[in-house]
Amino acid sequence: MARQRIVFERDRRRFLKQATIGAGLVAGGLLLPGTLVASGRNGNGQARIVVIGAGMAGLAAARELEAAGHRVDIVEARDRPGGRVHTLRDPFSDGLHAEAGAVALSSSYTVANRYIDELGLERADWAMPELKPLFHLRGERIVLDPSNPPEWPFELTEEERKLGPQGVVERYILEHLPEGISDETRWRDDPMLALDQMTLAEFMRENGASAGAVALVGATQWFGAFIDSGSMLASAMSSFGLFGAGAPFLIAGGNDRLPRALAEHMQGKIHYGHEAMAIEQDESGARVHARHGDDAVTFECDHIVCTAPAPVVRGFDFSPALPRAQRTAIEGIDYADTVRTYFEVDRGFWYDEGVAGTAMTDLPIEEVAVQPYSRAGSADTSAVLESHVRGGGSQPLIDRGDGLVDYVLGQIEKVHPQVRDHAGEGFHLHWGGDPHALGAYSVPAPGQISRYLPALGQAHGRVHFAGEHTSILSATIEGALRSGVRAAAEVNQAMSRQHARASW
Repeated sequence: MARQRIVFERDRRRFLKQATIGAGLVAGGLLLPGTLVASGRNGNGQARIVVIGAGMAGLAAARELEAAGHRVDIVEARDRPGGRVHTLRDPFSDGLHAEAGAVALSSSYTVANRYIDELGLERADWAMPELKPLFHLRGERIVLDPSNPPEWPFELTEEERKLGPQGVVERYILEHLPEGISDETRWRDDPMLALDQMTLAEFMRENGASAGAVALVGATQWFGAFIDSGSMLASAMSSFGLFGAGAPFLIAGGNDRLPRALAEHMQGKIHYGHEAMAIEQDESGARVHARHGDDAVTFECDHIVCTAPAPVVRGFDFSPALPRAQRTAIEGIDYADTVRTYFEVDRGFWYDEGVAGTAMTDLPIEEVAVQPYSRAGSADTSAVLESHVRGGGSQPLIDRGDGLVDYVLGQIEKVHPQVRDHAGEGFHLHWGGDPHALGAYSVPAPGQISRYLPALGQAHGRVHFAGEHTSILSATIEGALRSGVRAAAEVNQAMSRQHARASW
């Protein structure tokens, strides 16, 4: 990542030199070839807003701002909408797809469900085939038979052995969550802020869990990857609170159908392939300087909504500079890396054994999943097997270079011994290596929510900030959407104040 940042900085300096020349030509009534200047307020009194990023936060902000009567353009570096909500269809066979980004939504997600209904999208239930759960822990392949519970390879108390993984989660986590944990507006309450000073592991130990019980949860639960590093408040609000308050579901046909449907309503106002590089503002308005191929492009507007991930925003030039507290928050907030490796298999061979294709492990591949998540499948239907590695385990995989895919397949073979007989060629996706993301999602460390969250979402003059990292519901689609709605409301309030001053 450091090498990427150096290259990025060098390219940015070259671009800013071009942009400076371009600004002079614009002032003189000339334009650089390929330069677009979006006008500010028009004669009808509408405000021109530029949104940076066509991810979930940017699309939500744009939708709300257009509904308020403003003219909106979105500057998007990629050639598609959705950001880190990304569904893979190629190179899989017809009818197969796999999520590469955000996995699930919840019936408790108010903004997401409102948009889904408004856009006429179809929901799909999470498929739960009646197969025996599968694990690979401490070198042992474990098939969970409810009639004959296994001997978990951890040092557990007698009570913890009887409880099993789900019972341990209930006993040491869910029973001790403070009231109001599903209400994002209450994150500043003292009981909530106390959770920001500890990790999930520390929270469990404080409530009586043994070291073995903590290790069991870390190895068998999808939220266990950050059990020793993430803020308990982030887990409580995002995973156990709002998400857990509803039923999980997916978008039928792929989660990217939500951002694509939102983008379709922008009617060509999304400028794909435009990489924002610099933001400036003064009394007359604001400007986003972007790069489109070899061309310098400037968008002039009244207000900007910046929804790029914090690691990307670190590379932007701001004029005037951001306040110190905001710069510190953007530089300091922790992000998770992920590596996801995919193999199409010609049939659901695990059904022959009566075990789940999905498995939680303490192997370097961490989680094995079967996609599409909404497809029940059978022994005779093809599917996608995925290894999903989160956090610190990502870089060791990337360091394997060209040998990564075969190494992952070899690790999956420990879980599913027949996999090589059925798997085609694999490929991987590394969010930390994506220059437009530089990470998968924010995972605040203990203390970072209290210290950084207020500044991350703070407006700076004509520039407003959104994105899942600016929300207490970090790493969720709903957090991103709500942040976009919030930023749009801030712009509307700012324009109302401006109109009031103009009428005095």
